[in-house]
Amino acid sequence: MPMTPGDFCTLYFNDLDRLSIPYVILHSRQTFSKGIASDVDYAVPTEDLPKLARIQRALAERNGWRLAQVIEAHIYSLYTVVIDPGDPRTFVQLDACGHYVECGCFLIPDAVLLQDRVSDDGLFVCSPATEFVYRLAKALAEGRPLAPRLARLQELWQREPKKSEANFRRLLGPTEGDLDQWFQKSPAQWEGLRPRLLKRNRFGLADKFREMARGWRRMTQPEGLHLAWLGREGSGGPIVPELVGLLIQGAFFRGQCAFRFRPGPSECSRKDGPETPSAGAPHRGRLAAAAALLCQVVVYLARYCVEVFPAKVRNKLVVSGGSPDDLPLDPGRYGIGEAGWLARLFRRLLPQADLTMLVVAGPEQIHSRRPEIPLEELRRQRAMLQRLAQDQPGYALISSEQPPEEMARVAWREAIRFLVERERRRCQS
Repeated sequence: MPMTPGDFCTLYFNDLDRLSIPYVILHSRQTFSKGIASDVDYAVPTEDLPKLARIQRALAERNGWRLAQVIEAHIYSLYTVVIDPGDPRTFVQLDACGHYVECGCFLIPDAVLLQDRVSDDGLFVCSPATEFVYRLAKALAEGRPLAPRLARLQELWQREPKKSEANFRRLLGPTEGDLDQWFQKSPAQWEGLRPRLLKRNRFGLADKFREMARGWRRMTQPEGLHLAWLGREGSGGPIVPELVGLLIQGAFFRGQCAFRFRPGPSECSRKDGPETPSAGAPHRGRLAAAAALLCQVVVYLARYCVEVFPAKVRNKLVVSGGSPDDLPLDPGRYGIGEAGWLARLFRRLLPQADLTMLVVAGPEQIHSRRPEIPLEELRRQRAMLQRLAQDQPGYALISSEQPPEEMARVAWREAIRFLVERERRRCQS
């Protein structure tokens, strides 16, 4: 019987217990047997955070799963994604913290989160007073509405009134009245506590330096993914990138945008899908071709720096139709046939996609749809795509002579393999 996300979480927390790493599940414990609809928040001692990825990787590989993403979302935190490589919809997002921080504020020490934890059917969950202060701090710091949360907060307070009161005062300092008075106030008055929370708990100097270091690590090793699709018209439609993007984004990324590589300005849009360059660009002389190529390069670099790289730092999926590989693959398509050698040079210098899906079809198949393209040229392009897949890392060959759903499954497996290997290399470095 296949392992479910709830099964994986149970095994993982049992492993932590066996390794003498104290933990506490902050929410979602009751959903383990029914299906986990969101990430699983839990806390461990801060000094144990660096051990978690190694433990998850070992457990995942023993059970046929893979650790595919590790993100330092905040200081004192570790966000990971473990996935079943055979089923894109079966994954677990584990959000660990030591000290709980949010929005540049140090809100709850790890000792408070782990204090008085209780066993729930063999797994440790937080006490009512801890859950009270955690839910309140999270809602206020993230600016979430308090109205739908006050009933649960009141229930937790009533179960442990003294400890909840102590945690409330530790978080917000001296207040006007006790919690029994606060629960008679409106949600808008509760939300008025947010400025006080942010002002009282701002990072100290040491944590500000830790946050700067974390930001630098995120910039030098962005967790987003730039996924490019390369192939002649007739070798795959936009439905395949759309299917793959939806499957990958749900498990790993905070959003998705499309980046167009084509004659004229490149475009990056949250709504438009990937698009391959159109054929039939006008023939130019050598000087004009070089100028056109230089214009294309400048536009690409500018858009890459302004749109693609920041999106990767923000952990987004960037899907592009075409890539710099398209310049030497089909220079006539861009009207730069007389500057083919320059296209090959710039192709090596320009920033490439992290992973490029090379979609190929039989030259005869494409020629039947596009008879204006010489058959020999189509054969040359196919041979070049095959060489790229054989000789270069970060490329995957996909045949378009199969249904779109199967093409999407092949591409998805290649993307998972890439993400898993990227995290493995980073762990070893």
